[in-house]
Amino acid sequence: MTEDMLRQALDRMPVGYALHKIIIDDEGSPCDYEYVEANRAFEEATGLVAAEIVGKRVTEVIPNIKSDEFDWIRKYSEVALKGQTLDFEQHSSSLNKIFKVNAFSPKVGFFITLVNDVTKENETNRKLVRELGNQKELQSALTRDAIFTTQANLTQNKVIQGLEYYDEYLERVNYDFDAWFEYAISNVQQEFRDIYSKSIGRKNLIENFNKGIEPEPFEYKRIGSDSWIRLVLRVFKDVETDDVYVFGYGFDIDNEVRERQALILSEEKICKLQDSNTKTLQLLEAVKREQTLIQSIFDSIPGYLYVYEESGRLIKWNKKHETMTGFTAEELDDMTLEKWFDQEDILKINAAVNDVFEKGYGEAEASLILKSGEKMMTRCSGAPLILDNHKYFIGIGLDITEQWQLEKKLEENRLLMESIINSTTDAIYVKNLEGQYLLFNNAAETITGKIASDVLGKDDRYLFTENEALVIMEGDKKVIENKKIITYEEIVTDSLGKTRTFSSTKGPIYNKDKKIIGLYGVARDITERKKAEENLIYLNYHDHLTGLYNRRFFEEELKMLDKEEYLPISIIMCDINGLKLVNDSFGHYSGDALLKKAAETIKKACREDDIIARIGGDEFVVILPKTDSDNTLQVSNRIKDLASKEKVANIELSISYGYDTKTSDKQSIVEIIANAENHMYKHKLSERSSMRSKTIDLIMNTLFEKSNREATHSNRVSSICKAIGAKMGFDKSAVDQICIAGLIHDIGKIGIDEKILNKPGSLSVDERKDIERHPEIGWRLLSSTNEFSELARFVLSHHEKWDGSGYPHGIKGKEIPLESRIISVADAYDAMTSERSYRKGMCKEQAIKELMKCSGTQFDPEIVHVFVNQVLQDNIDMPE
Repeated sequence: MTEDMLRQALDRMPVGYALHKIIIDDEGSPCDYEYVEANRAFEEATGLVAAEIVGKRVTEVIPNIKSDEFDWIRKYSEVALKGQTLDFEQHSSSLNKIFKVNAFSPKVGFFITLVNDVTKENETNRKLVRELGNQKELQSALTRDAIFTTQANLTQNKVIQGLEYYDEYLERVNYDFDAWFEYAISNVQQEFRDIYSKSIGRKNLIENFNKGIEPEPFEYKRIGSDSWIRLVLRVFKDVETDDVYVFGYGFDIDNEVRERQALILSEEKICKLQDSNTKTLQLLEAVKREQTLIQSIFDSIPGYLYVYEESGRLIKWNKKHETMTGFTAEELDDMTLEKWFDQEDILKINAAVNDVFEKGYGEAEASLILKSGEKMMTRCSGAPLILDNHKYFIGIGLDITEQWQLEKKLEENRLLMESIINSTTDAIYVKNLEGQYLLFNNAAETITGKIASDVLGKDDRYLFTENEALVIMEGDKKVIENKKIITYEEIVTDSLGKTRTFSSTKGPIYNKDKKIIGLYGVARDITERKKAEENLIYLNYHDHLTGLYNRRFFEEELKMLDKEEYLPISIIMCDINGLKLVNDSFGHYSGDALLKKAAETIKKACREDDIIARIGGDEFVVILPKTDSDNTLQVSNRIKDLASKEKVANIELSISYGYDTKTSDKQSIVEIIANAENHMYKHKLSERSSMRSKTIDLIMNTLFEKSNREATHSNRVSSICKAIGAKMGFDKSAVDQICIAGLIHDIGKIGIDEKILNKPGSLSVDERKDIERHPEIGWRLLSSTNEFSELARFVLSHHEKWDGSGYPHGIKGKEIPLESRIISVADAYDAMTSERSYRKGMCKEQAIKELMKCSGTQFDPEIVHVFVNQVLQDNIDMPE
């Protein structure tokens, strides 16, 4: 049963149910208890609302409970802490109700109460007391000692209702119980006074009532009368006043006594005839003993016995049948099979009855409906009986509720364990000592591609290749022989034919005698983990970009190879020329491509056993064990030759190298590396200048290819700069320099997205920020070459303004290089007079006006004056 179903069942149960927790004070004594949960029947019985009391203490819910004469907290703490079980009926003055309570503990510190409100039932009893005092017809129908009612507690001794026979006396003694009692005894014949006094004495009645003992009927005779009277007493308590009431009524039993006396006389006659009928009497006695024995056996059997007619009517049963089902003998006398079971179970019972008459025996398990409405799980069996040509079936029913619940719980646990085992991604299995599978979960099915029903009873040769099975069975053998849990890795072929690695843990299984009867195993697929570990090892020793070995591997391998047996050993140091320039101008993607191409080239030039590693950004090293300097030179030249034939983004691959060879064990490998590195730097210095010059040319060509507009603009700015420089008296060298600076002033735009450069409309804020990066990018590109390093300064500042509001550094006035100020004027004039897709260019007069307006703020006034009054006045070919 699911927890939800159990909760619904508890909530709908007709008996009040509540779970409580005992509260312990600082001294370790129980001082309170808390409501944990309660069902609807509990709410109806107590008038308390579960939603309002759950989580609260009883002293919060019922503040005056401790003033109640019944110590509820103490009683319940004994149940929760000592495991006692209580069944009692008690009045709660706090709730003004009488409850019939069954209390027991499911675990230490908690207790459950099953509660029934019997207040109405007790109220009915009080009403009966009152009504009996008013039933004059009943009084007249009985003997003169027929009925009386008294208030019989220890503090009150009034007779409430007496017999007509006593009316006059009762009025005389003011209905005093003790006086009436003495008077009543004086009217009883002497031989019956003792039993009369004990039976009707007020103190005896109260004591027995408090012990739960019902008064026994007794017989007596009154003085002056030969009539026998049987007096029956009943005692009740008024829950509102705690007063105890007694009422009694008498019957004239003269006829019964005469019959009894006649029976005695008859027995005396029989006794007189005993001598002549000894054998008959002995036979009768034997029959009687046999009947008694049979009846004792019948009543002592732990189950309920029954005899049914063929039609299904119950005709005979034992006492256990009454106590187990709750039905009285009178109720059982009218019982048939159909009344015991619901529709589903009666079908099973009828089938068992058919087996009784057809096969001689029948058995079934079904839920017997008790008088309380609860169900008791029973195992019923029967056999046929034929008497006087009538068919019966006789049998026994056993209460198997606990066993059934245990089996149900075990089945639920089995299903739970099965669910857990089958929900894991690890393969779980159990084998016997012969290696045959006894359990095989879903994950194992998935891995092997075999279903459990086919695998059970077979060994590993059914699942795996012969070699794999032998390895697995060897592991099983170690578990059994060493009696230990072992963990190791197994490599098997899965259902798709792929080889997979498993971490397998196996351990022995013992029986109750601690004898090994098999083994269990858990196999976890660690294939991906192993791959990750291998990949991690690979990454630890390899460069992630080029796939070559990294510095860590180089250093460790060099220590291992730095031995006499590997001499001569040579080292080649390689460096990629122009990598930074490529990164700055074309981006790191092109730089990475250059590095990969260099790695491929070096690897192609080297031999298979040579060790190649990338040990820095643009640095590579080659270890050549057992290689002299001549062979090393050949390898170096191959690297150089192959590199000259490779290009990345139209840039020639240029690799500088240097090498040295260790020929003696006395030489230090560190010195060999240093020598190779020094030789490499010498080559690099001689090759770098030409390499960078070529790269700058390539960058400008690439920029002009990206944007025709940039090409036209750069050429015009170059022309304007040349004209301004000439008018300002620059010598030929200076004029050539400013001409080149004007041409390459926007070289930094090579690092700007082509979409931004060619955008037809105005730029966004972020796009504007990207554009404003180009002076610094240009400076980085140009400053890396000796021949362009001076121009780099001019390019960096060509967007600075005379008033200091420009970028990138916000310098002003003559802090700005003169060449940068010239480029600024030329750049602005060409930008204003050139047409764009989103606007027309200004005419010459408008452009001059704008330059004059910004003279002294954005532009150097002197340069604006020279440009407007000399360069443009001389009608030099300027944009109109």
